[in-house]
Amino acid sequence: MEGLRESNPVGRGRYTPGRRPSGQRGLVPRFSKLPWIPSEQQWLDLLEVARREPVRNRVMLALAYDAALRREELCLPRISDLDPAHRTVRVRAETTKNRLERVVPYSAPTGVLPADYLARRAAISRARGPLSLSESRRNQGQPLSLWMGSKVVRRLALTASVERFSTHTTRHLCLTDLARMGWEVHASPRSPGTATPTRPCGTSTSPAGTSPRS
Repeated sequence: MEGLRESNPVGRGRYTPGRRPSGQRGLVPRFSKLPWIPSEQQWLDLLEVARREPVRNRVMLALAYDAALRREELCLPRISDLDPAHRTVRVRAETTKNRLERVVPYSAPTGVLPADYLARRAAISRARGPLSLSESRRNQGQPLSLWMGSKVVRRLALTASVERFSTHTTRHLCLTDLARMGWEVHASPRSPGTATPTRPCGTSTSPAGTSPRS
């Protein structure tokens, strides 16, 4: 006999909100790594590729970075969620992970893009509603799907030879840059909606200097 048993002898802990976890720790500890973010050169390479993209894709990339948006928050905003006068975007509760609405700012360089895109959007559809519309022959004028949003980012990443870049990378990069500048992202009512503090890792350029421009 090898002395093996079919069940785990270490009981599972129980968690009650407001109290310390009870029970025993597992035999094998779990470790969490910091999320990957691009180097400064990789970020610049990706921005160079983005400058040749249609204005819709440049708006999406700029807002994804400036406002630290998740994929759903990026693909599902409505025209009424933008406030160009104050350079803010409202992230509706139904699109967020924690179901909490928030208002987040975007930079002045990014602020020049929405007007250009809204003019382009009006040529596709004058209907109010979703901000980002498909421009393909098959789905022209339809709201941009999450899958198509991911596809756009994936194509940018491959073209720039930054294969690890994803729809969530801009969020990690933005929060890292804020942490490096000494911002307390949870102290503001315009917090990006992250559950844990972001620690500095890697290098990147400043938000105002790298937002894709027209």
